[in-house]
Amino acid sequence: MEDRMEQEIDLSVLWRGIQRRLGWIVGIAALLALAVFVWSRSQPAVYEASSSIIASNTQGQDGVVGSALRAGLQGVFDLILTDLRTPEGLQAHETFRAADLQDPAQMKQAMQGAQAVIHLGSIADEHTYERIRAVNIDGTRNTVEFAKAIEAGHFHHVSSIAAAGLYEGVFREDMFEEAENYEHPYFKTKHESEKIVRKECKVHWTIFR
Repeated sequence: MEDRMEQEIDLSVLWRGIQRRLGWIVGIAALLALAVFVWSRSQPAVYEASSSIIASNTQGQDGVVGSALRAGLQGVFDLILTDLRTPEGLQAHETFRAADLQDPAQMKQAMQGAQAVIHLGSIADEHTYERIRAVNIDGTRNTVEFAKAIEAGHFHHVSSIAAAGLYEGVFREDMFEEAENYEHPYFKTKHESEKIVRKECKVHWTIFR
């Protein structure tokens, strides 16, 4: 009997304590809910896509990365492929649209209907700087702009470790500004094209090196 009385007294004291601090409890709960809401708004949106575009100029679709992507995405997405020439071995789920990364009008037309963009377009250093810049920098900017115009759910940019220049040591995934000695024409265009995605892309993006 005495133990039960003590328990009842303890519960009543606890309840009175909760009542006195109810304002603080509600306020803290509201602040936590607000913090979770703000954090959730900063996270990449979850989206579903039924079609994706792989944008490239001359090296993408039939190269190692492009071929692997096409094989890996088979049966997952319908693909719209853009390039200067028709890629080999088109499958039933693939549609080809001829387009030049340097031609905004062609890119705008080619990207219609895509819900996600994979940008592979790039040429290497065997060309003049003007030719490299036109594809690697201007082409990237065109693709980024039209990804926004079609309201793509995500922009995937295939970059290169060349964006790091001649950085000495391990260049981690979260590093970019630390790049150094990238005066070489190819290094410079890869660094600048990655900067375009980081600074100018208005849809959710991922960079692969």
